[in-house]
Amino acid sequence: MSFNAIKWAVAQETTAPQKSVLMILAFHFNDEEHCAWPSHNLIAQETNLSRATVVRSITSLQRDLALIEIESREDAAGRQTSNRYYLPDYDAQSRRAPPRLEAVA
Repeated sequence: MSFNAIKWAVAQETTAPQKSVLMILAFHFNDEEHCAWPSHNLIAQETNLSRATVVRSITSLQRDLALIEIESREDAAGRQTSNRYYLPDYDAQSRRAPPRLEAVA
């Protein structure tokens, strides 16, 4: 949990659902890892929002407001797991790593 990330999230101008989602991302933000990784279901549970509203809010926070960056993750079997969320305006080290380019042989 990052108190400073929560304080930052409170200061952002957003809609009420966006603010709720952003605050939960900030609540779960790990200052050592520079990201958070709560699932959509956990965010929905902790905000009392529907999962669909959570997904719309996350999309808007990324695309419209550029307050978060998202990295999709998969387990070893290729199944989608919780995303990794970055807060680059809060933490300069919290930036999604650029995709690795495969070497061409």
